[in-house]
Amino acid sequence: MKSLFAALKFLSILPIPQIWAGEDNCLSNSVKFFPVVGLIIGTIIAGCSWLLGFGIPHMVVAAITVILIAILTRGLHLDGLADTADGFYSVSNKERTLEIMKDSFIGAMGVIAIASVLLLKLACLASLEKDMLWRGVLLMVLSGRCMM
Repeated sequence: MKSLFAALKFLSILPIPQIWAGEDNCLSNSVKFFPVVGLIIGTIIAGCSWLLGFGIPHMVVAAITVILIAILTRGLHLDGLADTADGFYSVSNKERTLEIMKDSFIGAMGVIAIASVLLLKLACLASLEKDMLWRGVLLMVLSGRCMM
């Protein structure tokens, strides 16, 4: 059970007490629970999207959903994307590229990559029919954690 809580603590912003998540070795054993965490996070976000759809315009629901995904997942994927974009588009040698990717500061290419992905997510979610949005969100978050 500690491995499940370790996965939840690592992949989300949900306040999981450290005692539930166990030691660092629980995280290495938690990979098998990533799809379960995807289902939990996806259900939370899909539920919010579904509820918001009763009174808010569809585009606004899609935008809030993209924001919720970024917040609930701690922006972990966005941080990695920014580091990768900064490093690979620096046009440097291998050592310098790795150094840039380890740097905690974000560069112009990292900002462009994050903005592009968030805009693409917004466009994709907004293109879904109103009653399909929550289903798409659930599958999107779940499949992302399954791929890990």
